[in-house]
Amino acid sequence: MNRKKTQSNSVLTAVLFAAGVLLIAAFFGQLMANDTTPPTIDTPSEVKTGSNIEGTATDASDPVEVEMLIAGLVYATDTTSSGGVNSFSFSTTGIPAGTFVEIRAEDAAGNISSMTVKVVNCPQGHL
Repeated sequence: MNRKKTQSNSVLTAVLFAAGVLLIAAFFGQLMANDTTPPTIDTPSEVKTGSNIEGTATDASDPVEVEMLIAGLVYATDTTSSGGVNSFSFSTTGIPAGTFVEIRAEDAAGNISSMTVKVVNCPQGHL
């Protein structure tokens, strides 16, 4: 009789565990489905060639992935994110002045935002 009781308890424990996993997955799936706000990118609109494009990408969802694209191709990626904030820094070494670089941020729900940064010889106001 004890053996059957132990087996019943094991089955019940497994069923409850599976139900808990499903509830947690449904909860987080619903949270992600409700997130329609793209990340916010904060970075200068132009940088000097050879310097770094630095800034932050912020979102309520964590993590935020940030990519630097040139001519539509991913040149660099930063996936370091904490608390919905990604502080990124991409080098422009070897990128000629006059190049437009796209900074693109994507949150965990798949929302995407982007902005363009121009690589220049001397940024405006710094003659």
